[in-house]
Amino acid sequence: MNVFTQRLRRILPLTALAAALCFGHASAQQRADIKVSGAGANCTEHLIGAAKAVPGVSSASFNPATSMLNVVFDGGTSALDISIELSMAGYNAGDFKADPKAKLPECAGTAMRGDAPEDDLSDVAD
Repeated sequence: MNVFTQRLRRILPLTALAAALCFGHASAQQRADIKVSGAGANCTEHLIGAAKAVPGVSSASFNPATSMLNVVFDGGTSALDISIELSMAGYNAGDFKADPKAKLPECAGTAMRGDAPEDDLSDVAD
């Protein structure tokens, strides 16, 4: 047995173990519930579509009564990643506020973004 074969026999089991640990973890299915404030029943389809557009998300469902989005995703992403992407899509998700520049569908009102008009104080003297 030459030196190359001896080294290969020592390295291959470690390489296979490392690959199994890395790729096995990435394929594990996880579930999370994410609070989505302001999204009503009218926006369910759009919200679910935005969640499923996140790489690694395999399914999503939304309960308007509880404002909870249930997502199933692989280990290559996280609930934090999904919340960030939803906020960039215009939803208040988890601890993240909606991106005010995001284009929302007509189902969304100003309450979704938390930017409902405040009292106009422009006529109040300084």
